[in-house]
Amino acid sequence: MTGTVLQPIRPGTASTRALLQHRACVSVLRSDLGVDPSPGTQGLHLRIRRHEAV
Repeated sequence: MTGTVLQPIRPGTASTRALLQHRACVSVLRSDLGVDPSPGTQGLHLRIRRHEAV
């Protein structure tokens, strides 16, 4: 993620809720299945962190 600008996320926003859900999903994927999220899901996560339209 060289050169990536990540903006702070404000509590209570849709972005915050999406990022918290992503974190929970990643945790389950890794602990239960031993896999990482798909590249598409990882890209979506980054777009949310960058406050880009999704």
